[in-house]
Amino acid sequence: GQLKKFNLIMSDISSGLRIGDYINLKNVASNCMLSAEGIFLEDLSANDNADALDDTLFCVHLQRQYSAQRELQEFLLLNAPDKKGQSDPQSEKYYQALKRGADNETNLNDRYMKNKVGQVVTFGDVIQLFHLKSGKYLTVKPNELAKDERENTRVLLDRVGSVFSWLQLCPRYKIDRDGDRILSGSELYLRVVERANEFIHRADRDPLPGRDREVNCSLESTSWRLSIFQSSMDTVDKTILLASQLVYISDPETRCSLTIALPKVVSFEEEMLEIENELPTFFHDHGDIIIVPSKDEISSNLLWVIESSSIYTGGPITLKTDKIRFKHLNTSRYLSVMSITRETEDGEEVEVQVFTTTMDGSAPGTLFNLVQLNSSSKFLINAKACQIGQNGLWIERGDVLEDGNYALKGTKEKLSSVNLILHSYTMAPEEDKINDKASSSHFVDPLDEYVGISARKYFRKFFAMTVIPKGDSSSTVWPSANRGDMDFFQKITQKTVFFSQGFSISQENVQIGIDKAEAAIRIQRQNLLRDQDTLEVVLRIIHKLIPITERYEVVKANANKKKYVVTEAETTLISTGLLILSKCFELIYYAILDNPENQIYVADSMPVLLAHLNSQPLAGKCVTEMLSKNMELQETKIGTREIQIFVDKLRSSKMNAMYLNLLQACCSCEGNGVDGNQAKVASMLFSNTNDIIISMSADYHRLVPVTWIKGGSSIYLSLTPIPGSPIRGDSLLTKGIPTLSLAWTTNSIDFSPLGLFGKLSVSVSELFSVNSGFMQEDEADKKQNSKNVKNKRKQAAEQKAAVANYFVAEMFLGAEMCMDRNYIAMHKLDSLFPYEVLVTILKMEVSNNLKSAAVRLLMCLHIDRDPQATTKIPCLTRAWSEIEKHSEPQLPYVESGRRYMFGLVQQLMTDHVEQMAGAKWDGLSRHMLKLLRTMAEFNFYGTTERMRDVIGPLISALDRRNVDANVTTQSRHGALHASTHDASSVHGEGQISVHITGADDGEIEGTVIDADKKPTKSFFTQMGEYLGLLKPSDAEEIDDRILADQYSPPARYSKAPIYELETMVEAVDILAFAQTVIEDRNISIFLRYFYAWQNGNDSRSPAELFEQTMTDSKDLTLGIADFDNIMIDVLMFVHTPLVQSTLEVLMAHHSKRRTLLDNLEEVQLLASHGRERQFRIVEQMLQQLEQNAETQELWGVLETEADRAVNKQTKDILKELADICRIKRTELEFDEEFMPDPDIQTLYCNLGCFQICMKVLNLLESVEEDENGEIDEAGLNTKENCRLCNELLYWFFLGNAKNQEEGYDELAFFIDALDADINSHIVLPALFKGNEGLMKRIPHTHLTDLVDKIVKVGKTHHYLMLFSSICYVGEKNIVENQFEIVKILTSPGRFQKLSCFFSPVDHPDYTVKKEMMAPYLNAKKVNLEDLPPLLSYHIMFLETLNSCTVGRTNLSAVEAKVQSVFNYVDIIDAILDPDSIYLVKTKLSFFLFNSFIEVELKIPGLENASSIWKLLESFKGVLSTAKEDILTVEKLGWQSLQVSRQKIEYLIVSIMIIRGFFMYYYDASAIRPHDVDAANKAAAAGEVHFSFLHVDDL
Repeated sequence: GQLKKFNLIMSDISSGLRIGDYINLKNVASNCMLSAEGIFLEDLSANDNADALDDTLFCVHLQRQYSAQRELQEFLLLNAPDKKGQSDPQSEKYYQALKRGADNETNLNDRYMKNKVGQVVTFGDVIQLFHLKSGKYLTVKPNELAKDERENTRVLLDRVGSVFSWLQLCPRYKIDRDGDRILSGSELYLRVVERANEFIHRADRDPLPGRDREVNCSLESTSWRLSIFQSSMDTVDKTILLASQLVYISDPETRCSLTIALPKVVSFEEEMLEIENELPTFFHDHGDIIIVPSKDEISSNLLWVIESSSIYTGGPITLKTDKIRFKHLNTSRYLSVMSITRETEDGEEVEVQVFTTTMDGSAPGTLFNLVQLNSSSKFLINAKACQIGQNGLWIERGDVLEDGNYALKGTKEKLSSVNLILHSYTMAPEEDKINDKASSSHFVDPLDEYVGISARKYFRKFFAMTVIPKGDSSSTVWPSANRGDMDFFQKITQKTVFFSQGFSISQENVQIGIDKAEAAIRIQRQNLLRDQDTLEVVLRIIHKLIPITERYEVVKANANKKKYVVTEAETTLISTGLLILSKCFELIYYAILDNPENQIYVADSMPVLLAHLNSQPLAGKCVTEMLSKNMELQETKIGTREIQIFVDKLRSSKMNAMYLNLLQACCSCEGNGVDGNQAKVASMLFSNTNDIIISMSADYHRLVPVTWIKGGSSIYLSLTPIPGSPIRGDSLLTKGIPTLSLAWTTNSIDFSPLGLFGKLSVSVSELFSVNSGFMQEDEADKKQNSKNVKNKRKQAAEQKAAVANYFVAEMFLGAEMCMDRNYIAMHKLDSLFPYEVLVTILKMEVSNNLKSAAVRLLMCLHIDRDPQATTKIPCLTRAWSEIEKHSEPQLPYVESGRRYMFGLVQQLMTDHVEQMAGAKWDGLSRHMLKLLRTMAEFNFYGTTERMRDVIGPLISALDRRNVDANVTTQSRHGALHASTHDASSVHGEGQISVHITGADDGEIEGTVIDADKKPTKSFFTQMGEYLGLLKPSDAEEIDDRILADQYSPPARYSKAPIYELETMVEAVDILAFAQTVIEDRNISIFLRYFYAWQNGNDSRSPAELFEQTMTDSKDLTLGIADFDNIMIDVLMFVHTPLVQSTLEVLMAHHSKRRTLLDNLEEVQLLASHGRERQFRIVEQMLQQLEQNAETQELWGVLETEADRAVNKQTKDILKELADICRIKRTELEFDEEFMPDPDIQTLYCNLGCFQICMKVLNLLESVEEDENGEIDEAGLNTKENCRLCNELLYWFFLGNAKNQEEGYDELAFFIDALDADINSHIVLPALFKGNEGLMKRIPHTHLTDLVDKIVKVGKTHHYLMLFSSICYVGEKNIVENQFEIVKILTSPGRFQKLSCFFSPVDHPDYTVKKEMMAPYLNAKKVNLEDLPPLLSYHIMFLETLNSCTVGRTNLSAVEAKVQSVFNYVDIIDAILDPDSIYLVKTKLSFFLFNSFIEVELKIPGLENASSIWKLLESFKGVLSTAKEDILTVEKLGWQSLQVSRQKIEYLIVSIMIIRGFFMYYYDASAIRPHDVDAANKAAAAGEVHFSFLHVDDL
């Protein structure tokens, strides 16, 4: 009905202006368009740039009402909250009413606008102009003057608009009158309704150079010619593509998209590729257009703008008649066809046509025809296949390039052209989301891609402005800048930073780290800045300003020289340059923050960043961010040379902590130590400690008594010695703590202890006193009027602070050097930072930043080292003798000699956690909790009393409901009033506590809530329905009040600083570990009851014993005090890791019955003495293997006999563990001589074998090549150990679903290690063997990546192992994987590059294959690993394609594709070739059977093919010796040298082929008596005349 209505309107007034039309306005006199960039610059201008079409498009909107909005703004101006962010309840209530009124008014305006789209607009009507690109209204600012013509009023774009956005359309010529229709091309005045006789005016005054002419509000009128770009009618049918729309062009067959191949920036010394220049060379033989794989999120590099033949005409595109242009969004380049002359191999010149791009949209070759297949519409339809061509040249998919992308080329054959799909690109794919700019303006943000382009435009402008003066007379790097350019530069930089972090471009006063945004949006926008070259331009600015940093370094180095004079101009120049640099580095930092791809991109400019280290702290922060979170960068960018540079710069600097931070980033990455770099840093730093190391000494003659035990008792400490369990550092407990002092040498007297403190050493208490306040002035200082004295004092205070920061950074660096038990670094630091000294720091009254460093170093250097070790909890392998031995449940606990070893530290942690309750936190709390978690995992809390001491204080500390509520700025929302119902009550503002009924008996089942998705119901309703923590009526009551806008979460949930959120995550993770200990204890309780029941000492039923276990479990539980209410409050914080961890803890706590049942089902109870002995041996071997892996950097160099002995022990353990885990097969299984022992697999899993094996495999990181690419003996030995480890993992995973699930998390590691020559390829099939669930979970991107490796690196069967492992389980095929594999391997242009030896026997390639098989022709057993690489690859490729045809479901399409790549005649000829080895014969036979014989669609004529009958004839010889071969196996066994396992495998597949052929192809009715003439005739035709004679013979 709506469509018919518009058709009637269109039939009458097809060219008249209507609401919702897109228009542009042109001042004819100046030939300028009314224009605005709108995103960063809100001012309007008169612009004659025809390319900036987006800036000139406005949508005609109805006059909106602003009375409620105005009243709200007036209230906010008059009733601002007080300094603490609070307002009185009455004002808050009134504010909420005004806010609802304004929202209702906005919604009413939107609905009214939507209903009136298409309404006729006439002269005299009042409308508003909505700027399409920015989503803002043209608005007059009555209180602001214009910038150029100060006598007029400013006009700009406003997101909301106001009554000063109302414009009356007045006719220019008398022939037009009010009420007349406004046709396209009409000239008119824009009168401001609320300003009597004032108009939107083009300024007469010339603008400043480089700026556009201003548009303002003036008494003088300016005429504008209105042109209708697109009718509102065009937007009715959403399936039609319109000119000026953004699209991406996909190739559905390859799942790729069209884009431009742009040259990569090699050096910033080259000139920036300006957008008006043509590309220098073609990317491939057919031009510059490529088809690249599409990802889940569409990159802006894949976006194109559709333009009609006239840029000023929009609307639908008529097929067959209209021609269109494709303009690449990011580069503004047009797709075009160009004719070029090329020289052939014969020397002749020929003209060829290539697909390329041009900046000239009017150039010949830019207009294209579109043919949409099977379309009933006359217009171009969205997401429908089409062919694109020009003058008979059609787009065709070309060959695969070296980088894995496809070239795009042209063809004259239309049938050969590729079918492409044009998809409309929108900001929000959801249909229900209000984002139609023609009908709504409810705060629509501009498209992210336009924001990025606008930012790039301005940064390019500032790059062009930047000039480094040669002399010292100039005071600026922007000689052509105008007043306000610096402020504008800072504005766009800040807005771009906010934008990159996921905030709205219009949002202001963002506190990064406090305010939260969607992580997915942040990543997408960071990538956008990279794709659109914004990062490149900013890096170019940084590169251009390197001379400024060099001048700064010179000035700083000569600052104390009296004869050195710096001019004022030079000072201004340097300060201006440094300010620009600081803003650029800020943008770079936030663009790479937690974004690996951007980090890799920026790392290519590492020398540019390093050049500014001395002047820009953010440069060091950028490098630190990249190195500490990107292992690829660590491996590719950081080596001995780079570390030596950092150390040299550190030595030459004046105690600059930034260089220590850089070295710290080299030592660890993503929370893991980088062994090689740790050892290098330790070696370089401690080879000469002068000028770089501050040493700390302890004076034990000046002891300070302190109190350790409060209240007279402690579960960790005793003032009297504990027999057999000494306390480390017990002298601190009994005698007191020593006095600590620091000493250092430096090349600068200003930073020496003597220069700063007047003595050779400095007391730690003095330097790090809690109230030190270096910058504070005493009364004597205040009386000093000398400016020089004050400056010197200030300088001295800054130097002291720098020394303090340097020492803290030194301690943190030491911790990173030791992380993950790097014993080389530990041995160097043991004497520098003794255990007793670090504990002393924690007991002193010093600053928390020093204590934080001490805690971190204490953990990495002294606690996380041998003999401490983690165990897998709960332990599911139990020895019967242990159950019999202990009547009380035993928690995992270290041996008795170490139980009080770290008692001092445990007491300090207990005291600190108790003080965390109700207090503000800092970094010390986070480090304390990390240490607590580490010691808990090392089983130092192995009693019920100790675990209670952990659980109770932690839960109290997590209660943040009443922590300094006034500190956080309170948002303007009403509080939820207390309910009289006992199910919910209110604690403080906006805090809801929930009464949980039956918590101990409650069970939770279901999937985890996705914290990133916005629920359709309120959070509490979800929790009530999901966790069972609320009664339905209570949940509904709360939900009704939330939906009624009576409640909004307090600001503390979204404003909590990130360090506090990370501390809360640590606390929750400790509770999660405590829950596993509780689960382990519950198992022990039940097994003890089971022992009594089994011995007849307890007559209760198993169900009663289970209930008794549940009762006993309450002695140790998380469910204490206000646990559930506290955890629900924690859930409300906006931090995904915290929400996820908290939900898991809640689920585990309330699912203890289900968990105990599951654990009991999984328990492996060892009752025999033999199994118990084996358990002890395996446990000891695994412990020894873990210890050897952790100390490998000590013995791995193989320098001494002791080192080699440890190495031999490691190898023997790996071999023995593998042997224990496998047993000989008694039944034939293809390619498998052994089978895994399931009981041993379970035992290994329960003892944490996989985690230990990963420690061994991670030693691969220590293997490095020398300058010649050679690996030394130590490296080769490490690789050999990794191979043995992978052999063990093969048996650990094979056929065991639980173990496979554990290994699947490390799938990426095994795939990445395929090139490392450690046999990780054998792990992949074991990881998926028989596991349908894992096969379905495999991301197909792994397959694409491996294919790319085959193309780039070479053909090795290692890359195909994953393909053949994920296709089927038994007779059930994994269809989606089979389709994907066949599609990837056999796609056009790719198969020839991937296949190997898929050729007839008379082809030269087959001759090569025969030569490779010749040495193995008479071998009884041939392993795939022993064959030449190409032959192994050929066999595995056959195996892969064969796997894709196995199964019973939907395989006809796959079978047809596989049949097309290898002719069955060639397969049979290769099988019959006497020079083929049995392994190849078997694989070819399997391929023939699954792909041609046992298929859904029979091969026509196969039953008459002479080749198949020759194959059947050959099987007579195979069968003739079959009985004898099988009897030999029975007599001698499979291990006998007289038995050929592969010959028997070939026998079995031969029988399969015989059975399959006669089942699917044999037709008794076609059998005839033997006819010699017919037989000869058939033989001449390549067929066979088979008769009863043949059949009887077979």
